[in-house]
Amino acid sequence: MKIKIYYFIHFGLIFIISLTSVINSFLDFNNFDKKKLTAINLTIKSITNNPAYHIYTIFTGTNTGYGFYGINVATHKFFTVELYDGDKNLIRKTKTFGFKNQNNLARFEVLASKMANYIVENKNFPNTEDPKLLEIRQLYVEKIFKNIGLSEARKTDECKFYNVILYSLMPSDIWEDNNYNKTKRIGVYESIEFEL
Repeated sequence: MKIKIYYFIHFGLIFIISLTSVINSFLDFNNFDKKKLTAINLTIKSITNNPAYHIYTIFTGTNTGYGFYGINVATHKFFTVELYDGDKNLIRKTKTFGFKNQNNLARFEVLASKMANYIVENKNFPNTEDPKLLEIRQLYVEKIFKNIGLSEARKTDECKFYNVILYSLMPSDIWEDNNYNKTKRIGVYESIEFEL
């Protein structure tokens, strides 16, 4: 009986959070003034901001955004390195970095996602913080990019310059693009050129 109660509460929470997410998306899409729903919003916030609830969602994995499908939520990001000779002619371009299987490459792409988040945090860095901290954070991004490219540049003797690019697959707006599942748009998150 205890297990049934636990499952009822667990899936009840998932249902409530999913339902409120769908309703919020619908209201956002229709430009509804959510200030009119103050009582409901405050009730939901009091539940979701409760420390006990927060610990429970971390423990059960329901804080991933879409329940069991949380691993598929993030936008795909990846690095490429372009190697150039002394005349700035492209020698070669890589995005596999010598990894032998898809599993290793997927693990490396976690770094791309982490760096993209870091770059966004730098762009939204508060003016009230110490500017030296922002400078250190930007230097960290540059060092990561430099070392990713350097490992590839050393494999080619003719390489004099290299460009490290962080790309992001941009999802189409499903409300405007009827073929959204067939189109893929790629955006440049960050691009840094280095001299060897």
